[in-house]
Amino acid sequence: MRWKRDLGGRVRQGLAVADGMLFATTEPAEGSDMLYALEA
Repeated sequence: MRWKRDLGGRVRQGLAVADGMLFATTEPAEGSDMLYALEA
């Protein structure tokens, strides 16, 4: 499965966990890093 989603910054790291959830952390131009939970 491919994901296409604007997260408002460059994706720094992607993480998958045992239950199938997918997370992505971004490096925004300003402010703190953000963690997003992506669903299938």
